[in-house]
Amino acid sequence: MAYTVQGVGTTFYGKRDFRADGTYVTTEWAVLFHIPVLPMQSLRVRALGVGRSPSEPGLAPAPLYQVYEKTSPNWKQVVCVYAYVVFIFYWVIFFPEHFNRYTKGLDDTLRATQRTHHHGHDMPTRDPRAHREHLLPPDLPVD
Repeated sequence: MAYTVQGVGTTFYGKRDFRADGTYVTTEWAVLFHIPVLPMQSLRVRALGVGRSPSEPGLAPAPLYQVYEKTSPNWKQVVCVYAYVVFIFYWVIFFPEHFNRYTKGLDDTLRATQRTHHHGHDMPTRDPRAHREHLLPPDLPVD
């Protein structure tokens, strides 16, 4: 069964080909820092819950499985896991830089738009008495 120490070892990633009996196919991966590197084998399993297998060392509880079948890696699942890793890698590494560039461009556009509106006749004035006439009734004099 899969076993990792400090993120290095083997683990199961992926679930597919579910059956009515509650079994599904998962793939055992060689991992480095919890990142799947190499698919080892695929297994049809049923999850039994979380616990500790007496045959495996370690103190942390881990998922327990009943294995029904072992096969070579399921390549559809392998491609999906690699695609997921690439997607997460993009979001963690590349997206912040693209987001900063995009929002910087929006900030520049917003500032330019605000400058354009303030140079027209709707420009706010600093004189508190200016444009007071429209707030007073027509029969009252203005200072």
